[in-house]
Amino acid sequence: ARPSRPGREVPFRPWSSRDAHVMLQLKRTSEVVRGPRVKQLFDASLQAGKAARDPTRLPEIIPLKQYGTDGRYATSAPTHLTEAAVAAATKIAIVPAVERCEAKLMAMDSSDAISGLRSRVEEVLQGAGLSSELDKDVGLVVRRLLHRP
Repeated sequence: ARPSRPGREVPFRPWSSRDAHVMLQLKRTSEVVRGPRVKQLFDASLQAGKAARDPTRLPEIIPLKQYGTDGRYATSAPTHLTEAAVAAATKIAIVPAVERCEAKLMAMDSSDAISGLRSRVEEVLQGAGLSSELDKDVGLVVRRLLHRP
C-alpha cells in the first residue's frame, strides 16, 4: 500500500511492460543525477528493481509471467503467487540493496567526518608548532586515532 493511498494496494508486476518503462526512466535519471548521495539512492533503487525482475535470481516470479501483460483484457495473478513473489523479492532483492545503500551512505558520512577531524587536528598541531606532515610519528598517531572504530 502507498502511504498517500493506504486503501489501494500496489501490484507487483515483474513482467509488466509499463513497469519496465519505469525502470528505464529510473536508469536514465540515475545517469544524469548530481550529487553522490542522491546517485547512490537512485543506483540502489535500480539494483533492487533489476534484481526483483530477474527470474534467475528470483524464480518465484516465473509463475507470474502469464499474468504480466498489460491491457484491457489482462487477468490478475492469484494472490498467493503474488504474495510469494513479493516476499521473495523483498528478502532477496530489496532488503540487501537497502542495506548496501545504507552502508555506503554511512561510509560517505564517515569519510566527511574524518576529513573534517583531520583538518581540525592539523590546525591544532600548527597552533602548537607541530605539523603532522613534517613529523611522521605525529601524522601516524593522528591517522590511527581518526580511523578507529
